[in-house]
Amino acid sequence: MKKNPIFTGILSLIMAAAVFGAAKFAISSAKADSEDFELKWIIPPVNNFVNLFADERVWVRKEKGGTWTLYDINGNIIKDDFIAKIVNRYKNGYARFVVDEKREGFLNISGDEIIPPTLRDELIRERGKENRRLFGFVNMEGDWVIPAEYEQINNFSEELAAVKKGEKWGYIDKRGIVVVDFLFENATSFENGTAIVMYDSKIGMIDRNGNFIIEPIYDKYYNWGTERDQENPIGLTKGGKVGFVNAKGDIVIDFKFKTTEEVSYNVFRNGLAVVVLDEPGDEKAVIDEAGNVLFRIGKEIKIALPVFYDDFIVGQTGKQILVFDKDGHTYDIPSSEISPYFDETYVVLPSNNLFTAFPTGTKAHKLKINDRGYFKITRKEGN
Repeated sequence: MKKNPIFTGILSLIMAAAVFGAAKFAISSAKADSEDFELKWIIPPVNNFVNLFADERVWVRKEKGGTWTLYDINGNIIKDDFIAKIVNRYKNGYARFVVDEKREGFLNISGDEIIPPTLRDELIRERGKENRRLFGFVNMEGDWVIPAEYEQINNFSEELAAVKKGEKWGYIDKRGIVVVDFLFENATSFENGTAIVMYDSKIGMIDRNGNFIIEPIYDKYYNWGTERDQENPIGLTKGGKVGFVNAKGDIVIDFKFKTTEEVSYNVFRNGLAVVVLDEPGDEKAVIDEAGNVLFRIGKEIKIALPVFYDDFIVGQTGKQILVFDKDGHTYDIPSSEISPYFDETYVVLPSNNLFTAFPTGTKAHKLKINDRGYFKITRKEGN
Protein backbone atom coordinates (compact mmCIF):
# COMPACT_ATOMS: atom_id res chain seq x y z
CA MET A 1 0.00 0.00 0.00
CA LYS A 2 1.27 3.47 -0.79
CA LYS A 3 1.93 5.53 2.24
CA ASN A 4 1.19 8.93 3.74
CA PRO A 5 -0.80 10.74 1.07
CA ILE A 6 -0.62 14.50 1.33
CA PHE A 7 -2.57 16.98 -0.73
CA THR A 8 -0.83 19.00 -3.34
CA GLY A 9 -1.88 21.87 -5.53
CA ILE A 10 -1.49 25.45 -6.50
CA LEU A 11 -2.25 27.09 -3.18
CA SER A 12 -1.67 30.69 -2.20
CA LEU A 13 -0.98 31.96 1.31
CA ILE A 14 -3.49 34.74 1.68
CA MET A 15 -3.31 37.10 4.60
CA ALA A 16 -6.38 39.31 4.81
CA ALA A 17 -7.38 41.82 7.41
CA ALA A 18 -9.39 45.00 7.61
CA VAL A 19 -7.72 48.40 7.42
CA PHE A 20 -8.39 49.90 10.80
CA GLY A 21 -9.16 53.55 11.37
CA ALA A 22 -8.03 55.45 14.43
CA ALA A 23 -10.50 55.86 17.28
CA LYS A 24 -10.58 56.24 21.03
CA PHE A 25 -10.77 52.91 22.76
CA ALA A 26 -12.83 51.67 25.65
CA ILE A 27 -12.32 48.58 27.75
CA SER A 28 -14.80 47.32 30.27
CA SER A 29 -13.76 45.08 33.16
CA ALA A 30 -10.31 44.31 31.75
CA LYS A 31 -7.22 44.74 33.88
CA ALA A 32 -4.39 46.94 32.56
CA ASP A 33 -0.94 45.62 33.46
CA SER A 34 1.21 47.17 30.74
CA GLU A 35 3.72 48.68 33.13
CA ASP A 36 4.81 45.19 34.25
CA PHE A 37 5.58 43.87 30.77
CA GLU A 38 7.88 44.56 27.85
CA LEU A 39 8.30 43.54 24.24
CA LYS A 40 11.17 41.15 23.47
CA TRP A 41 12.16 40.17 19.91
CA ILE A 42 12.65 36.44 19.25
CA ILE A 43 13.20 36.78 15.49
CA PRO A 44 14.65 40.24 14.77
CA PRO A 45 12.51 42.66 12.72
CA VAL A 46 14.81 42.70 9.70
CA ASN A 47 12.83 40.51 7.31
CA ASN A 48 10.86 41.24 4.15
CA PHE A 49 8.33 38.43 4.73
CA VAL A 50 7.39 36.07 7.56
CA ASN A 51 4.89 33.22 7.61
CA LEU A 52 2.73 32.32 10.60
CA PHE A 53 4.09 29.66 12.93
CA ALA A 54 2.93 26.07 12.54
CA ASP A 55 4.43 22.94 14.09
CA GLU A 56 6.58 25.40 16.09
CA ARG A 57 8.38 26.33 12.88
CA VAL A 58 8.31 29.39 10.65
CA TRP A 59 9.94 30.28 7.32
CA VAL A 60 11.06 33.89 6.86
CA ARG A 61 12.68 35.78 3.99
CA LYS A 62 15.06 38.63 4.71
CA GLU A 63 15.07 40.27 1.26
CA LYS A 64 12.49 40.23 -1.52
CA GLY A 65 13.68 37.66 -4.03
CA GLY A 66 16.25 36.38 -1.52
CA THR A 67 16.74 33.09 0.31
CA TRP A 68 14.64 31.70 3.17
CA THR A 69 15.48 30.83 6.79
CA LEU A 70 13.66 28.30 8.99
CA TYR A 71 13.35 29.22 12.70
CA ASP A 72 12.00 27.30 15.67
CA ILE A 73 9.78 28.85 18.32
CA ASN A 74 12.79 29.94 20.38
CA GLY A 75 14.36 31.87 17.52
CA ASN A 76 16.98 29.23 16.71
CA ILE A 77 17.89 28.79 13.06
CA ILE A 78 17.12 25.28 11.79
CA LYS A 79 17.95 25.83 8.12
CA ASP A 80 19.38 28.81 6.30
CA ASP A 81 19.84 30.01 2.73
CA PHE A 82 17.03 27.90 1.23
CA ILE A 83 16.41 28.98 -2.35
CA ALA A 84 12.76 29.27 -3.39
CA LYS A 85 10.33 31.80 -4.75
CA ILE A 86 7.70 30.95 -2.13
CA VAL A 87 7.65 28.81 1.02
CA ASN A 88 4.24 28.31 2.64
CA ARG A 89 3.54 27.73 6.33
CA TYR A 90 3.58 24.17 7.65
CA LYS A 91 0.48 22.03 7.70
CA ASN A 92 0.49 18.52 9.15
CA GLY A 93 4.29 18.58 9.20
CA TYR A 94 4.78 19.61 5.56
CA ALA A 95 5.46 22.93 3.85
CA ARG A 96 4.97 23.53 0.14
CA PHE A 97 7.63 25.50 -1.72
CA VAL A 98 7.67 26.99 -5.21
CA VAL A 99 10.92 27.29 -7.15
CA ASP A 100 9.56 29.01 -10.25
CA GLU A 101 6.40 29.15 -12.35
CA LYS A 102 6.78 25.50 -13.35
CA ARG A 103 8.21 23.66 -10.33
CA GLU A 104 7.18 23.07 -6.73
CA GLY A 105 7.83 20.56 -3.95
CA PHE A 106 7.40 19.83 -0.22
CA LEU A 107 9.60 20.17 2.88
CA ASN A 108 9.56 18.42 6.26
CA ILE A 109 9.86 20.26 9.59
CA SER A 110 13.65 20.03 9.41
CA GLY A 111 13.57 21.95 6.14
CA ASP A 112 14.64 18.95 4.06
CA GLU A 113 13.02 18.20 0.72
CA ILE A 114 10.70 15.21 0.88
CA ILE A 115 9.30 15.85 -2.60
CA PRO A 116 11.93 17.63 -4.69
CA PRO A 117 10.98 20.33 -7.20
CA THR A 118 8.57 18.72 -9.64
CA LEU A 119 6.85 20.11 -12.71
CA ARG A 120 3.52 21.55 -11.65
CA ASP A 121 1.66 19.92 -14.51
CA GLU A 122 2.67 16.61 -12.95
CA LEU A 123 1.37 17.65 -9.52
CA ILE A 124 -1.69 19.50 -10.79
CA ARG A 125 -3.39 18.17 -13.83
CA GLU A 126 -5.41 20.55 -15.96
CA ARG A 127 -8.53 19.09 -17.48
CA GLY A 128 -11.78 20.12 -19.09
CA LYS A 129 -12.77 22.75 -21.61
CA GLU A 130 -12.22 25.51 -19.07
CA ASN A 131 -8.69 24.24 -18.38
CA ARG A 132 -9.55 23.99 -14.69
CA ARG A 133 -6.92 23.01 -12.17
CA LEU A 134 -7.94 19.82 -10.44
CA PHE A 135 -6.47 18.34 -7.27
CA GLY A 136 -5.46 14.90 -6.07
CA PHE A 137 -3.11 13.20 -3.61
CA VAL A 138 0.51 12.02 -3.85
CA ASN A 139 2.66 10.00 -1.46
CA MET A 140 6.04 10.96 0.00
CA GLU A 141 7.84 9.83 -3.13
CA GLY A 142 5.68 12.09 -5.28
CA ASP A 143 3.74 9.17 -6.80
CA TRP A 144 0.05 9.63 -7.44
CA VAL A 145 -2.14 7.81 -4.91
CA ILE A 146 -5.47 9.39 -5.84
CA PRO A 147 -5.85 11.02 -9.29
CA ALA A 148 -6.35 14.77 -9.63
CA GLU A 149 -10.07 14.95 -10.34
CA TYR A 150 -11.44 17.25 -7.63
CA GLU A 151 -12.12 21.00 -7.63
CA GLN A 152 -11.08 21.31 -3.97
CA ILE A 153 -9.64 18.96 -1.35
CA ASN A 154 -8.96 18.96 2.38
CA ASN A 155 -6.20 17.05 4.16
CA PHE A 156 -6.94 13.53 5.31
CA SER A 157 -8.25 13.35 8.85
CA GLU A 158 -9.26 10.12 10.57
CA GLU A 159 -8.58 8.23 7.32
CA LEU A 160 -11.08 10.36 5.34
CA ALA A 161 -10.75 13.51 3.23
CA ALA A 162 -13.44 16.00 2.27
CA VAL A 163 -13.29 16.59 -1.49
CA LYS A 164 -15.36 18.70 -3.88
CA LYS A 165 -16.52 17.31 -7.21
CA GLY A 166 -18.63 19.58 -9.36
CA GLU A 167 -20.64 21.75 -6.98
CA LYS A 168 -20.87 19.30 -4.07
CA TRP A 169 -18.61 17.97 -1.32
CA GLY A 170 -18.28 14.36 -0.21
CA TYR A 171 -15.71 12.15 1.53
CA ILE A 172 -13.20 9.61 0.21
CA ASP A 173 -10.85 7.16 1.91
CA LYS A 174 -7.13 6.76 1.18
CA ARG A 175 -7.91 4.40 -1.69
CA GLY A 176 -9.95 7.12 -3.35
CA ILE A 177 -13.22 5.26 -2.71
CA VAL A 178 -16.25 7.47 -1.99
CA VAL A 179 -17.56 6.68 1.50
CA VAL A 180 -19.96 9.64 1.88
CA ASP A 181 -21.63 10.75 -1.33
CA PHE A 182 -21.33 14.21 -2.89
CA LEU A 183 -24.34 15.87 -1.25
CA PHE A 184 -23.06 18.95 0.57
CA GLU A 185 -22.47 22.61 -0.30
CA ASN A 186 -19.64 22.74 2.24
CA ALA A 187 -17.90 20.29 4.55
CA THR A 188 -15.24 20.18 7.26
CA SER A 189 -12.74 17.44 7.99
CA PHE A 190 -13.73 14.67 10.41
CA GLU A 191 -12.76 15.09 14.05
CA ASN A 192 -13.62 12.43 16.62
CA GLY A 193 -15.88 10.74 14.10
CA THR A 194 -18.00 13.77 13.17
CA ALA A 195 -17.96 16.54 10.56
CA ILE A 196 -19.89 19.77 10.06
CA VAL A 197 -21.66 20.04 6.69
CA MET A 198 -23.97 22.38 4.81
CA TYR A 199 -26.95 20.57 3.30
CA ASP A 200 -29.68 22.42 1.41
CA SER A 201 -28.25 25.72 2.75
CA LYS A 202 -28.55 24.57 6.38
CA ILE A 203 -25.86 23.47 8.84
CA GLY A 204 -25.75 20.06 10.51
CA MET A 205 -23.32 17.39 11.70
CA ILE A 206 -22.76 13.91 10.25
CA ASP A 207 -21.03 10.71 11.32
CA ARG A 208 -18.57 8.71 9.20
CA ASN A 209 -21.44 7.00 7.38
CA GLY A 210 -23.02 10.30 6.36
CA ASN A 211 -25.88 10.03 8.86
CA PHE A 212 -26.95 13.25 10.57
CA ILE A 213 -26.13 13.48 14.27
CA ILE A 214 -27.28 17.09 14.34
CA GLU A 215 -30.07 17.73 11.84
CA PRO A 216 -29.40 20.52 9.31
CA ILE A 217 -31.56 23.23 10.89
CA TYR A 218 -28.99 25.96 11.56
CA ASP A 219 -28.28 29.00 9.42
CA LYS A 220 -24.57 29.63 9.93
CA TYR A 221 -21.43 27.91 11.21
CA TYR A 222 -18.49 30.00 12.40
CA ASN A 223 -15.51 27.73 11.93
CA TRP A 224 -15.22 26.83 8.23
CA GLY A 225 -11.67 26.17 7.07
CA THR A 226 -10.05 25.62 10.47
CA GLU A 227 -9.70 22.66 12.80
CA ARG A 228 -12.61 22.09 15.14
CA ASP A 229 -12.03 21.19 18.77
CA GLN A 230 -14.53 18.44 19.47
CA GLU A 231 -14.58 19.10 23.21
CA ASN A 232 -15.60 22.75 22.80
CA PRO A 233 -19.12 24.03 22.09
CA ILE A 234 -19.98 24.71 18.45
CA GLY A 235 -21.08 28.23 17.48
CA LEU A 236 -24.19 28.31 15.26
CA THR A 237 -26.87 30.79 14.20
CA LYS A 238 -30.59 30.17 14.42
CA GLY A 239 -33.41 32.68 14.33
CA GLY A 240 -30.99 35.56 13.90
CA LYS A 241 -29.06 34.83 17.12
CA VAL A 242 -25.83 33.00 17.94
CA GLY A 243 -25.76 30.13 20.40
CA PHE A 244 -23.69 27.02 21.06
CA VAL A 245 -24.40 23.28 20.92
CA ASN A 246 -22.33 20.24 21.87
CA ALA A 247 -21.41 17.30 19.64
CA LYS A 248 -24.73 15.62 20.45
CA GLY A 249 -26.73 18.64 19.31
CA ASP A 250 -27.73 19.71 22.82
CA ILE A 251 -27.91 23.46 23.36
CA VAL A 252 -25.27 24.34 25.96
CA ILE A 253 -25.35 28.16 25.59
CA ASP A 254 -28.63 29.82 24.65
CA PHE A 255 -29.06 31.60 21.32
CA LYS A 256 -28.67 35.12 22.67
CA PHE A 257 -25.65 36.76 21.01
CA LYS A 258 -25.57 38.93 17.91
CA THR A 259 -24.63 37.44 14.57
CA THR A 260 -21.40 38.60 12.92
CA GLU A 261 -20.17 38.67 9.35
CA GLU A 262 -16.69 37.66 10.52
CA VAL A 263 -16.56 33.87 10.72
CA SER A 264 -13.79 33.86 13.34
CA TYR A 265 -16.13 35.12 16.06
CA ASN A 266 -18.15 32.61 18.12
CA VAL A 267 -15.38 29.99 17.91
CA PHE A 268 -14.26 28.26 21.11
CA ARG A 269 -10.58 27.51 21.66
CA ASN A 270 -8.96 26.71 25.00
CA GLY A 271 -12.36 27.05 26.67
CA LEU A 272 -12.98 30.65 25.49
CA ALA A 273 -14.84 32.40 22.68
CA VAL A 274 -15.29 35.99 21.57
CA VAL A 275 -18.91 37.03 20.97
CA VAL A 276 -20.85 40.23 20.32
CA LEU A 277 -23.34 41.03 23.07
CA ASP A 278 -26.95 41.66 22.10
CA GLU A 279 -27.27 44.95 23.93
CA PRO A 280 -26.78 48.66 23.16
CA GLY A 281 -23.20 49.42 22.24
CA ASP A 282 -22.47 46.12 20.48
CA GLU A 283 -19.61 45.40 22.85
CA LYS A 284 -17.56 42.29 22.30
CA ALA A 285 -17.05 39.91 25.19
CA VAL A 286 -15.00 36.84 26.06
CA ILE A 287 -17.16 34.01 27.42
CA ASP A 288 -16.46 30.63 28.96
CA GLU A 289 -18.09 27.30 28.07
CA ALA A 290 -21.02 28.04 30.40
CA GLY A 291 -21.74 31.30 28.58
CA ASN A 292 -20.47 33.50 31.44
CA VAL A 293 -19.00 36.84 30.38
CA LEU A 294 -15.45 36.96 31.70
CA PHE A 295 -14.58 40.43 30.40
CA ARG A 296 -15.72 42.93 27.79
CA ILE A 297 -13.93 44.63 24.91
CA GLY A 298 -15.11 47.99 23.58
CA LYS A 299 -16.81 48.18 20.18
CA GLU A 300 -14.12 50.53 18.89
CA ILE A 301 -11.38 47.93 19.32
CA LYS A 302 -10.93 45.85 16.18
CA ILE A 303 -9.80 42.25 16.57
CA ALA A 304 -8.29 40.73 13.43
CA LEU A 305 -8.27 37.16 14.75
CA PRO A 306 -10.79 36.79 17.62
CA VAL A 307 -9.91 33.18 18.47
CA PHE A 308 -7.81 32.00 21.42
CA TYR A 309 -5.61 29.65 19.41
CA ASP A 310 -2.85 30.74 21.76
CA ASP A 311 -3.03 32.52 25.11
CA PHE A 312 -3.80 35.92 23.60
CA ILE A 313 -5.94 37.91 21.21
CA VAL A 314 -4.89 41.30 19.84
CA GLY A 315 -7.01 44.44 19.51
CA GLN A 316 -6.16 47.57 17.53
CA THR A 317 -7.43 51.10 17.03
CA GLY A 318 -5.10 52.58 14.46
CA LYS A 319 -1.70 52.82 16.13
CA GLN A 320 -3.02 51.67 19.50
CA ILE A 321 -2.26 47.97 20.06
CA LEU A 322 -3.77 46.04 22.97
CA VAL A 323 -3.06 42.42 23.83
CA PHE A 324 -5.68 40.57 25.92
CA ASP A 325 -4.78 37.41 27.77
CA LYS A 326 -7.26 34.74 28.88
CA ASP A 327 -7.76 36.41 32.26
CA GLY A 328 -8.61 39.79 30.77
CA HIS A 329 -5.28 41.45 31.52
CA THR A 330 -4.31 43.93 28.82
CA TYR A 331 -0.89 44.95 27.59
CA ASP A 332 -0.43 48.15 25.61
CA ILE A 333 2.28 47.60 22.97
CA PRO A 334 3.89 50.80 21.64
CA SER A 335 3.61 50.58 17.86
CA SER A 336 6.96 52.33 17.53
CA GLU A 337 8.62 49.28 19.09
CA ILE A 338 7.22 47.09 16.30
CA SER A 339 8.02 49.30 13.32
CA PRO A 340 8.79 52.99 12.74
CA TYR A 341 6.40 52.73 9.78
CA PHE A 342 3.53 51.30 11.83
CA ASP A 343 0.12 52.86 11.21
CA GLU A 344 -3.36 51.58 10.48
CA THR A 345 -1.98 49.67 7.45
CA TYR A 346 -0.46 47.07 9.78
CA VAL A 347 -2.19 44.32 11.72
CA VAL A 348 -0.68 42.41 14.65
CA LEU A 349 -1.43 38.67 14.85
CA PRO A 350 -0.60 36.11 17.55
CA SER A 351 1.10 32.88 16.46
CA ASN A 352 2.33 30.19 18.87
CA ASN A 353 2.15 32.77 21.69
CA LEU A 354 4.48 35.03 19.74
CA PHE A 355 3.40 38.07 17.72
CA THR A 356 4.12 39.45 14.29
CA ALA A 357 2.90 42.46 12.30
CA PHE A 358 1.69 42.17 8.72
CA PRO A 359 1.12 45.06 6.32
CA THR A 360 -2.36 45.19 4.82
CA GLY A 361 -4.03 47.23 2.11
CA THR A 362 -2.73 49.08 -0.94
CA LYS A 363 -0.70 51.63 0.99
CA ALA A 364 1.08 48.98 3.04
CA HIS A 365 2.11 46.93 0.02
CA LYS A 366 3.92 49.95 -1.37
CA LEU A 367 6.17 50.04 1.70
CA LYS A 368 9.36 48.33 0.53
CA ILE A 369 10.80 47.83 3.99
CA ASN A 370 12.28 44.95 5.94
CA ASP A 371 10.74 45.27 9.39
CA ARG A 372 9.01 41.96 10.03
CA GLY A 373 9.92 39.49 12.76
CA TYR A 374 8.44 37.83 15.86
CA PHE A 375 8.28 39.18 19.39
CA LYS A 376 6.87 38.04 22.70
CA ILE A 377 5.61 39.85 25.77
CA THR A 378 7.72 39.22 28.83
CA ARG A 379 7.38 40.31 32.43
CA LYS A 380 9.92 42.94 33.40
CA GLU A 381 12.59 41.87 35.87
CA GLY A 382 11.54 42.42 39.44
CA ASN A 383 7.78 42.17 38.67
